[in-house]
Amino acid sequence: AGSVLGLEFPPGSSRLSDSQRDQIRRTAAIFDRQDSRVRVVGVWLREADRRIARARAQVVAGEIIRQGVPASRVDIRDGLSPGGSAPVGNRVEILVDY
Repeated sequence: AGSVLGLEFPPGSSRLSDSQRDQIRRTAAIFDRQDSRVRVVGVWLREADRRIARARAQVVAGEIIRQGVPASRVDIRDGLSPGGSAPVGNRVEILVDY
């Protein structure tokens, strides 16, 4: 798996900005060319932030699907940073499993 895109969110928000939508649109074109699975992970640091992390992941996954990636290839998760790096809250990471 490789991290393709990380999106930062303001604290407490799960709303996508126009810039984030554009980043997802450009990245979704990569997903569409590959027979791969896309993991969308809402990153949280404290258990209290888990719900907003999941909501962010769902919003991002919805946008990826809206951009044409089949829903059957998109997995939504929440958890600590999946990239093995130091965890950063208020973030969604998009990873591709080849």
